[in-house]
Amino acid sequence: MDKPWNGDHNGWVTVLKKARKAGIKTNLEMCSLPAQRLVEVVTPCLGHLDYLIINDFEVAALANRPVPTVRTSIRGVPCEREGCV
Repeated sequence: MDKPWNGDHNGWVTVLKKARKAGIKTNLEMCSLPAQRLVEVVTPCLGHLDYLIINDFEVAALANRPVPTVRTSIRGVPCEREGCV
């Protein structure tokens, strides 16, 4: 499924396209893969999804950004501005 299939980037894209054509809502919940492998497999699927279930590591991989930490995730929260963090 991870390799090119019937002219699509991978078999997942083929399945997702057929599902949407049949009126089925599509979603993807990722598994633990190295960041580069997530990008290779998942990026071609994104345009064929109605829903994406994703965690912080996966969104960072797909966005080519570092994994957010608690400190970087709460920037702008009033408590941080007052020195709580």
